[in-house]
Amino acid sequence: VWFARPGGITPLCLPQVLEEMRADGDILLKSELIVPTAGGLYQLVKRVSQMAISRRPIVQEDILVFRSLVEERFEDIATQLRGSHWTSTCVITTTKFNSFFYGREDAHAALCYLTQRGKARYLAIRKEDPVEGVKFPLVSAHAPAVSKFDCDTLHLVWQEEKLQQQFDVLDRRWEMLVYLLICHLQFACNSYVLW
Repeated sequence: VWFARPGGITPLCLPQVLEEMRADGDILLKSELIVPTAGGLYQLVKRVSQMAISRRPIVQEDILVFRSLVEERFEDIATQLRGSHWTSTCVITTTKFNSFFYGREDAHAALCYLTQRGKARYLAIRKEDPVEGVKFPLVSAHAPAVSKFDCDTLHLVWQEEKLQQQFDVLDRRWEMLVYLLICHLQFACNSYVLW
């Protein structure tokens, strides 16, 4: 398919290959993905507009989302999370989700794709501190709907992450204090020997 047939086999140019891949569903434009953090009305309007408007050609400024790479990363994440979870689904914060990717843009594009395909669910808790998270299926291909239990789990996971961050700060301070104490004692011993 990626070679022109009339007059022999000649490779297509990169823009033509990308358009072929896009037509086959192998790549998507990030601008065409539905943002899960947006409201339900926006998501509905976006879906209807995508069905009504014909596809525009790919331009150089577009951010391409390769379906196979996102699917592969999704499987890697699910495999990593299976080791630490005993249920068929997993709720993690967006901070943890972002840590599985090289940058926030990559993570956001993957989240948009996965939620649009039903392979993940976006959660948000609006309390004194807004908390965002992702619900992952660890066994099946589609994530079940978000429940109150999932929101409670997200809140607990978020609190655990905050406590872990505070513990890490205390641990670094303790290590620095011990290092300074050892340096001070060595200096004091050296000063005592000089007397």
